[in-house]
Amino acid sequence: MNPAGPGSRLLSVKPTDLTLRVLTEIRDAIRETNSRVDQANSRLDQTNVRLEAVEHGLGAGNQRLVETEIRLGTAITGVAGTLEELKSLLRGERLDFRDRVERCELDIVVFKERAGIR
Repeated sequence: MNPAGPGSRLLSVKPTDLTLRVLTEIRDAIRETNSRVDQANSRLDQTNVRLEAVEHGLGAGNQRLVETEIRLGTAITGVAGTLEELKSLLRGERLDFRDRVERCELDIVVFKERAGIR
């Protein structure tokens, strides 16, 4: 059976008020759906703008964090160098008091012996 043929039901259907009303309702529903899609797209665009602003802020925060880490690393390296210098001074001859303390302790023993103190 050929739908376009003379005995076809498709050709025998005549538009009625009911058919026109259903088609009009479908058209109106599609327009309403399109309007809601447009509104959703608009809100999505606004959300994207806010997200880009947040992303930019986070990028700036990350940059500041990296800069702070570099400054801290430099400061820690400086402190470590100073600490090594202090350790070197304390171990070195300039601030080594061991010999001097030993001499003082010997002098104390001698003074005690001379004073008759045990």
